[in-house]
Amino acid sequence: MDFLAQQSGRIIFASPFILFGSLQLIMCNFLNTITGSQTSSSAILWIVLASAAMIASGIAIALNKMHRNMALGLALLLLLFIALIHAPMLGNESTKGIALTNLLLDMILAGASLMFAGLAKPQS
Repeated sequence: MDFLAQQSGRIIFASPFILFGSLQLIMCNFLNTITGSQTSSSAILWIVLASAAMIASGIAIALNKMHRNMALGLALLLLLFIALIHAPMLGNESTKGIALTNLLLDMILAGASLMFAGLAKPQS
């Protein structure tokens, strides 16, 4: 039963990161416009890099390959999202509600990633 819980939990945890990273790649231009940098190609680059990191982390966690390191990297990425995207948006009255919601969601996911990394056995 533990094996089944671990396998299904790992796949359930990894799937949203694969899907969300893929959606970010598909909607890259839209995300660029809502960040307020309509002409910035560097913003698109950061969106693509963050999306690729989420997809790679999700795949590694799901396949049980380098999952500990990828979970730590994923936690770092989510903490960066909190500090660089959600926290600054708290100061704007029109985005405060969604910013707080996204900040708390990313905080939950970062905590879960750190717990996953802490419970994962180091691979040799």
